[in-house]
Amino acid sequence: ATGLWQDTYPFAELNSYFPATPEGRKSLGTGFIVRSVVTDPKLLSGGVARIGVKPNPYKKLAFWDSRTSSVDHKVTFFNLPPRATITILDVSGQIIHQFHFESNDPQNGTLDWNLFSKNGIEVASGLYIYVVDYEGGQHVGYLSILR
Repeated sequence: ATGLWQDTYPFAELNSYFPATPEGRKSLGTGFIVRSVVTDPKLLSGGVARIGVKPNPYKKLAFWDSRTSSVDHKVTFFNLPPRATITILDVSGQIIHQFHFESNDPQNGTLDWNLFSKNGIEVASGLYIYVVDYEGGQHVGYLSILR
């Protein structure tokens, strides 16, 4: 009822039939786009909430990818705290990309990554490690990319 959903599927808006206007979403019964809220760092460090990434594994040309652009694809980090640094590494430990996330909107604790490296090159298939550093803790997770 509040629209503050956690651990939900964030790609409904990429479907070509999903209404683009607030009026269209309201007529469909969805007055908002599903995103996770900003998560309290105490809940993360206490193990009550978890930072995650969706979809995982990422599969190229799945239904959440854009059909009109071959480079318009993404994964979404969710349940992020208000301020965090997200570092994406390959399995050899090299930094692929780094984000500094800051949200002043308590309704949006998500960050999209377009699967391009810090050098502007599309990342290859493989296993990637993401490290989220935030005030009071750190979360380490894994992301698989299948092309």
